[in-house]
Amino acid sequence: MPDELLEDHQRERVLEAASGVFATRGYHATTVDDLVAAAKIGVGNFYKLFDGKEGCFLEAYDRILARGRGRVVEAIASQEDWAAQVRAGLLAALKQVLQDPQGVRLVLAEAPAAGPAAVERHRLLVEELAAAFAPGREHCAHASELPKHLEDAMAAGLLWFLRVKSVEGKLAATAKSVEEAASIVLNPYLGTGAS
Repeated sequence: MPDELLEDHQRERVLEAASGVFATRGYHATTVDDLVAAAKIGVGNFYKLFDGKEGCFLEAYDRILARGRGRVVEAIASQEDWAAQVRAGLLAALKQVLQDPQGVRLVLAEAPAAGPAAVERHRLLVEELAAAFAPGREHCAHASELPKHLEDAMAAGLLWFLRVKSVEGKLAATAKSVEEAASIVLNPYLGTGAS
């Protein structure tokens, strides 16, 4: 097997194993030895692929987020109405959470412990979600009365909601779950009867 292909294969094995290791042990308790044992590669090979535990964590984080973002973007693109886009995006996000609970734990629960770079990535995720919610102001009769940082608060609140529900095992990609999450986003703009 060519070296490049072998490295790609090993990187994939480590990143796949990393979600489970970080989710189970937590960021601080995880060691490079834990990661290499789970991926079944040598320590030397690990350091050829990553600059350390934090680098591995950040790549795993980015990879998980890219998967989820791809699903959400695809779901949103199929809808024209903003409220329908919100619902479709939330359903796609819920499905991703259910499909990869360890990845979600890594992204939503372990990132704050993983250092400044991971905290910055989480901040950017909140900003990205807030920007997706901002078009709701165009559909709001009382947009000028809405708090300036409403979208930031809703984005952070929604991520917290997903984190808590997934950790409790009480999250499902059902119409009820989507409507609960959608009401967090839609009600401030459209009112409780319109969501």
